[in-house]
Amino acid sequence: MRLAHNLNSLLATYHYLSKPKTLYLVAGCGKQTNQKAAAKEVYCSQHFQACRKYAQTQGGWKILSPLHKVLEPEEIISPYDLSPRSLSPNERQQWAQEVARRIMQKTNPDTEIVFLTVKLYRKQVIPILKAHKYVIRTPMEGLGIGQQIRWLTDKLSASKQLELKI
Repeated sequence: MRLAHNLNSLLATYHYLSKPKTLYLVAGCGKQTNQKAAAKEVYCSQHFQACRKYAQTQGGWKILSPLHKVLEPEEIISPYDLSPRSLSPNERQQWAQEVARRIMQKTNPDTEIVFLTVKLYRKQVIPILKAHKYVIRTPMEGLGIGQQIRWLTDKLSASKQLELKI
């Protein structure tokens, strides 16, 4: 009996330690507030809010910003008017290199990177991270904005139902 207990404890510890870390990246996009606030409060589009809620239930997350590159959710910023679409191809490539560099500074290749973003925010970042052996997931790839919001809403709903059943 004691051996079984010790074995279960050992397996639980191994599972906890070997579970890869995951970092969720959310695009700071769309409508913004008109005052300085924590980055997670500045972006107020429906898409951002859905991505934010989902990422918060999953664990660690950061915000990708055309101006600030990578933001901590609690980082205080002022609203700005810049979109990845307004950047030239060269500026987008420089942006992607800086985003990848900052992500690699804060993580290691054992960290799974999950992009909850539209293609423009991930297109040039992913090849850089993959070249450094990062595992990348894009669970909403190929979905339009409305479909992404629905996917996120469904996942959050399923998560709440699971919590209630436990």
